[in-house]
Amino acid sequence: MSVISGRKAAQALVAGALLATASLVVHAGGGFASAAFPPDEPLRLAAAGTSAVAPGGTASAAAAHIAVTDAWVRASVPGLTATGAFLTLTSATPARLVGAASPAAASVELHESIEEAGVKKMRPVAAIDLPAGTPVSLAPGGFHLMLNGLKAPAAEGATLPLTLLIDDGSTRRQIEVTATVRALTTPATDSPHQHRH
Repeated sequence: MSVISGRKAAQALVAGALLATASLVVHAGGGFASAAFPPDEPLRLAAAGTSAVAPGGTASAAAAHIAVTDAWVRASVPGLTATGAFLTLTSATPARLVGAASPAAASVELHESIEEAGVKKMRPVAAIDLPAGTPVSLAPGGFHLMLNGLKAPAAEGATLPLTLLIDDGSTRRQIEVTATVRALTTPATDSPHQHRH
């Protein structure tokens, strides 16, 4: 095969991969409707792990850029159908967390806890910045994921799947994370890496 024909074949493969990648539809509530990704995605991350590994144990391009650690969900209060999810994201390049979803909840929103005039309250945010090389903690008292309309109570010791939507300025990818449910009494922590707008 000539060098020219080899280049054409490579270009055709790249074009095919691009066509296989569909756009994600982002809802106002922070969730997203559907997506199609290249064969090496979505990534599957262990909540307690420190590295991202794609199915089959092979790290993909996205895995090299985003690390997700310490993913957990607070056990739900009896009678309520909402709770918070927390984790730490470290991106090798500038990116943003722009959405989330879970089959365990009707919707997942990006939220920030703030204090105004001595009153603590929560408000939704459109995105959370992920500066290059800086761990960003979604933790009680700061940014977090709010799971609304839980389909079953979040019981301590159980696990819940979360899907994160990451935008690096040129592409959007989803990362699947498994979060462990912790007791309602799990204290809030003031992380030195807490990132705010």
